[in-house]
Order: sequence, then C-alpha cells, then structure tokens
Amino acid sequence: MKPFLAFFFIGLLLATSKADVIAQANETVSSVADGDISLSGGNWKIDNAMFVHGTPAQISQAGYVDNNWNPAVVPGTVLTSYLTFFPDPWYGDQMNQISDAFFSTNDFWYRCQFMIPADDAGKHIWLNFDGINWKADIFLNGTAVGNIDGAFIRGRFDITSTARPGTTNYLAVLIHHVAHPESGPGKVIHKKLGSRTTNGDLLGYDSPTFLASAGWNWLPIVPGREIGIWNDVRVETTGDVKLIDPWVITDLPLPKTNRADLTVKTELLNNTDHSERGELIGQIGKMTFHQEEALEPGQTKSVTLDKFDCPQLSIKNPRLWWPNDYGSQPLYTLKLRFEIGGRISASRSVHFGIRKISYVRNNAIDSTNPMLTLYVNGRRILIRGGNWGMDDGMLNCNTAGYDLRVRLHHDANLNMIRNWVGMVGNEAFYDACDRYGILIWDDFWLANPVDGPDPTDDGMFIANMRDKIRRVRSHPSLALYCGRNEGLPPHELDMAMRAATRELDGTRYYIPHSAAGAVTGYGPYDDRNPEWYFANRGKALHSELGIVAVPSVESMRAMMPATNLWPINDMWAVHDYQSPRSDNYTKRIIQRYGAPSGIEDYCRKAQLVNMETAKAMFECLRANRGSGELIWMTQSAWPALICQLYDYYFEPTAAYFGAKQGAKPLHIFWDSNADTVKTANDTLNDETDLTAEARAYDLDGKEMWRKSTALDLPLGSVKSCFAIQRPADPSAVFFIKLKLRRGKKVLDENFYWSSSKNGSCTNLDKLPRVILPVTATRAGDSQTSRLMVHVSNPTPHVALMIRLKVVRANSGERVLPAFYEDNYFSLLPGEDRTLSVRFATADLAGEQPKLAVEGWNVRPEEVSIQ
Repeated sequence: MKPFLAFFFIGLLLATSKADVIAQANETVSSVADGDISLSGGNWKIDNAMFVHGTPAQISQAGYVDNNWNPAVVPGTVLTSYLTFFPDPWYGDQMNQISDAFFSTNDFWYRCQFMIPADDAGKHIWLNFDGINWKADIFLNGTAVGNIDGAFIRGRFDITSTARPGTTNYLAVLIHHVAHPESGPGKVIHKKLGSRTTNGDLLGYDSPTFLASAGWNWLPIVPGREIGIWNDVRVETTGDVKLIDPWVITDLPLPKTNRADLTVKTELLNNTDHSERGELIGQIGKMTFHQEEALEPGQTKSVTLDKFDCPQLSIKNPRLWWPNDYGSQPLYTLKLRFEIGGRISASRSVHFGIRKISYVRNNAIDSTNPMLTLYVNGRRILIRGGNWGMDDGMLNCNTAGYDLRVRLHHDANLNMIRNWVGMVGNEAFYDACDRYGILIWDDFWLANPVDGPDPTDDGMFIANMRDKIRRVRSHPSLALYCGRNEGLPPHELDMAMRAATRELDGTRYYIPHSAAGAVTGYGPYDDRNPEWYFANRGKALHSELGIVAVPSVESMRAMMPATNLWPINDMWAVHDYQSPRSDNYTKRIIQRYGAPSGIEDYCRKAQLVNMETAKAMFECLRANRGSGELIWMTQSAWPALICQLYDYYFEPTAAYFGAKQGAKPLHIFWDSNADTVKTANDTLNDETDLTAEARAYDLDGKEMWRKSTALDLPLGSVKSCFAIQRPADPSAVFFIKLKLRRGKKVLDENFYWSSSKNGSCTNLDKLPRVILPVTATRAGDSQTSRLMVHVSNPTPHVALMIRLKVVRANSGERVLPAFYEDNYFSLLPGEDRTLSVRFATADLAGEQPKLAVEGWNVRPEEVSIQ
C-alpha cells in the first residue's frame, strides 16, 4: 500500500470489499457501432499524476512500468476506482473521511493496453470516448492523438497512423481536475441539524460538468467532483467513408395515423485525399432503400433521404410508439451502410419509434399561468413524472441499473423523467426510456443562477450542447429541451441553444426556463395537507413539486449506525434531513398522527404522510386538468431522507404506491378540498356504462353511509360524482373506500382516511390490532421468482397500511429490488386481496424466501412460502 494513502484517508484504512460496485460499473457497455471493439472493462490502471513519473510519450508506450498503479474501473469515476480503500462512503458520515483535496485538486492518469485484429490493417481506425470528466489529453503508442473538453462531449480520434493492428497498443489518458473545486463563501461543507443547506458552488464556472457533485440539499459533496472516464471507450474501424450520427424523423398525417413518413438523416465523412463515390443503403425490417452519393476529398456531407427520394420510406399502418399507459412501445431498427464498389465502408444501426409529438401553448387557465400541453400521435398526454438529479451519486449505474430505475417509473404509471441539469448522459438511460415509454424532459447544464455562476467558457459549453443534441435526438422518448433550471440562460448561450435545437433537431420544443413562460415550478418542497394540493396545484405543467418521503426503518438502519437512529440528530442532517422542509415534515407527522416514540414509530407514521401526499400530488392534476406534474424527486442518488419515491436501496416507500395509485390512467378519487368524489379518464378510449361508488366507515369499522352513481367517461375528461359527508364530530376519524366498476368488474379502487379538514388523525392509534390470514405461493425459474400473495381480513376492523416484505429466510435481509403489484394497502372488514411480487431469484443469495407481513394495526408475522 502506498504511503500517500494516509494523505486522503482519515483513520484506519479499511479494505472493505467494493467488488459489487466495481463489477456493476464494469458491466456498463452502451450501444456501439457495428463492429466496434469495447475497451470498457478491467484492463485499466490509474494513478494520481503527482506520483507518476515520465513523459506522456513514455507513459503511453510499451516498457513503461505501472506496477504500482491501482486497478481502475472504466467506465467509472476516479473515486470509484479507489473505493476498495475506504469504508462505504454512503454510510453514516464516512464520505467525510475521504480527502477532498486529493481527488479534487489533482489530475489522474489512466492507462490500458489492448489488441486490434491484424486484419484491420489498411482500414481507418478510430478511438471513441463516450464521456469523460472534466478535460482529458489522449496519448496512444507514444503519440498525442487529441483532447476532450467538457463532461458531455464525445471524443472521436482518427488513430489510423498511430494504431498497431496485430500487436499490443498502449493508451494513456490524463484526466484534468475541474478548475473550480474549491468552495465559495458561505458554502456549507458539513450538514448540521437545524441549518439550511447550500446548493451548488463555484463549479458552475466549469459547466458542462456534474454540477451537483459540489454538494446539494439531496447529495453530499463528492470528492473529485466525478472526474474520470465515466462512459464507454471504443475502437471503431471503417473504410474510406464513415457514417456519423444517423437518425430517423417520423411524421404522421394527423388526425390519421395509417401512414408514417420517415426521413433518414446522416453525415458521411470522406477520410481520404481523393474523391469517393458509393451507395448509401438502408434497411428497416424487410424494406430497403438506397441512394448514390459522391464526396469530395476530406468532405463531411449531410445526407437526407425521405419519401420523395425513396418512396419506400412512406410506411402504411405503422406500429406507433406511445408513452406509458397510452399504448405499447414498438421499436424499429434502421440498418445503414455505405458501400464503395460493392464493399462495405461503414455500417451503423439505430433504433427508433414511430410517433409524432406536438406542442400546444395556451392560456386556458388564466393570462398569468400559461400551459404547455404535449400531444403524442394527436392525443393529449397527461404528464405524470418526476425529476432525476443524477442516476447515482458516484455514477455507478450500468445498463441493468438504468433498466431497473426506469422500470420502477413505468410500473408506477409515470410517463416522464426530467433529466435535471442534464447530469444523466448514458445512452442506456435513453434506451430504457424508449423501451418503457417514459418521455424525457432533457435539461442542459445550467443550474439556478443562485446555485452557482455562469460558465466561463461559452465555446466549450456550446460544443458539448451541440454534440448532446446529435447524440440523443434519435430517441422517441425525448420530448423537450430545457435551457436552464429556474432561470434564464445567459443571452449568448440561450441563442446558441435555440439555434442548435432547430438546426440539429427541429422536432422538439425548447424551453429556456424550467419554471416560467409555458411551464411553472418552484415547489413547494415540503409536504402539505392533501387539500392544499387540490386548491393550489395541478393547473399547468409544473416542473418541480417537492416531496420528503422518509424511507422504511430498515433503510434507515442501512444508511447510519444504530446510535444515530434516534432521536433526530446531525447524522440525519448528513443524509439530508434539513430545515425547513424536513422540520415541517416532522411537524406534520406530530400534528396529524402524534409524536413518534422512536425510530420505528417515526418511520411507521412517515409512511402515512408519504402515502397521502404523493397520491394528492397526482390526483390534484386529475381534478384541475393541468397538463402535467413532475415530483421533485422520484430517483434517489444516495441514501437520503428526502426527494424520492423509492430509496437508494430500491425499497419503495409508501409514496411510491401513493403516486402509483394517483397516476392510474382510469381513476376514481376524492378531491378533499371540494369534498367531492371524481373520476378521470386519461386513456385513449371512451369509457361507458360505469358505476362510481363510495362507502364510509368509522373507526370501529362500521359503515356510516354509501353512495353510487352511473356515468360515462369520455377520454380526457374528469367528472364529479357526488359529495362526501364528513362526520359531525371534527375529531372523528373515518375511512372512505371508492370503487369504479363496469358491471361486476372493478376497474379502479381507492382508499382514504381523514377527519376534519386539516385535522388530526391521532385516533388511528385506537384501531384494534388484527391478525390477518396470509398465504403465499411461489413460481418461477432460476432467473425470476414470482409470489402470489393472498391477504384477507376476517375481522370487524379496518386493517390499515398493510406492508408486505420479501426477506431471506436465514439472514432476514430484504430481497431488493422486488416489484410489488401494490403495498401499504388497506382492507375493510371482510375484504381480501391477491397480489403479485416479482424479484430476481439470484437476489435470494442461495437462501429461501419468506414473506414478512406487518401494518399500522396488523400483528407482524412471517409467512412460509409454498
């Protein structure tokens, strides 16, 4: 072990295994060009530049001794490569045991060796970097081949004259630290209980980069500020002409959708000093098209093919791509190649979906509250989604990780993710959104002006911005570009973004400001009573509506030592318990459900707040017919107490299931501000011959009243059904059960508890404890397990907030992730439910599963699985 480790590690050097993190990072391989050789994986080494001796030419050649260098994770950040030397930075306050200076004020060398097949001799060879942070100098076989400036631009280098097919090649990359890692005046370095947290810092000068790594109210300061080779590295071979960034534009002759007109665009690069002539050939399914092209020496030529050039590009009866809950997400594949003299010079494949997104801006609400509404394939889309700050606080997210996170959004009936300040850049994220029908609101890299200064290098910002558009525009999920979070971009950058989104795309709407103009925002960021949301939100396209959502007690124990669990203390602040939003959350728990007696009771009561808050956030949108709502946030980048529907360990909080209920496309709900039961239809079909019914029960489980009405529900409509009768006693707690039926078939159901408006529900503690019969049967194979769980309530009392939890039989550890059809649900006297739970069989770690059952007033027990 090197002596320098003492410089950046405080206390004992614990060599706890991070093999799982490194393995996850090494699995990341994004989609590549046909025939690419991936250099991502385990053949890399890394060292701090202060310990590296030799010139770049020497470092990037055979014979250089790197025995003292450390194994590197590529793709991954510099910090990720050093994780084996630290206790888990996400646990407790152990991030503070890592020297920020070592990682943030030094440059780092990466080095690897690789082979290029001998039969690639005579071809053009390219070295491709999909993303580094912050700047990099690239050397191959003793020669400088180029540099990269900015965290979100691709590096593309012609290494034909430098590469050595048939023998070992040596690649060295010098990663430069950000120019402004230091903290500005007033920056909060260590979060403390009762104090506000500062967001951002001087790192804004260096944008585009990972701005949140300077520390935010939802993320600690990350040593190194995410510098490193964070995305894939590849070698590509071509002939004399190269294909660059092909993509497909789709159009529909609305209101008809029985034909799709495709436009194929690409660039051709003639990498020779002589003219070239060849044929551009495309294939989509069984359909082929072609066009001859001539290129001058060294020319980069933009090529467009449409139905006028190739009649085959007008497709009859296409399979349409829809956002989640509106239809399916079929994807087509364009295979494109350029042939010279009948031989393939270059080939690329790109996936696309056939759909048309339209944008309508109107003042339907009032002149001061304009509304941007999205239409897909001619149908109005109700936006239900959330913000991602980052995928992972140290960028340790692979292809499977993106699939998991996006699937959780899909399963919660959400249909949009905002890529806040543009810090998610991996192709796998966009691919997952394409597969699951999740629209993307895509930001560029400008935080709120109060959270950091404007970039100092407009040229670097614009180059990164233009390359990002070229990279992401092929994805059917991409819906919006946004210039700045909660502010207007500097004039020159705004003009550049407006021009580039038109020139390089031309099919998506550009918003300069995330919370003004055609959209609204600015929270609030603390939880409110359900009535407040119905009265004050759901009337526009709202970019950030904050939620706290404290996780389960198991996740609290996973993120901090037992001695810090109770009472609330500074360790909670480290994990983002902050003033005023978290203080207000605790006050709401106390006011509505009573003072918690300990950490278990706090988390238990927190789930009640989580459920009713998240559900109201989306139900107010249904009631007020706004165009969309994005929760701040749905995705947790590190173990936190705020800004999440599911936590960092992928345990869904009750907020997840509240949001899932409130976002159902066909939905019956209680507008608690108007005290009216309403129904909403946000599907593609009219719904007829429906019956809406409501039943109210008192705390003893006795029915107080019931109501019902017949109705038809045209698509895109909301209807009021009947009024709710609250008890005369304002302190009386009551329950409401809603059902929407067609005949005997239940299309939707919903459940609430309440008392007087803004009143206390502390009497819920008087609910008698109940024992629930539960059975669970398991099916599946070596890959996937599925449980069918039947829960019944034979008692005369309401069983409130029933929680299912799959655990390993021996260790008692949670099986995560697990996909619960529903959870934190309630049963009236005599009711029963059958629910499915799915999880990966490998996550059992060789143990048998058990099902733990608990609830607000349900006696905890573990159920054997048949």
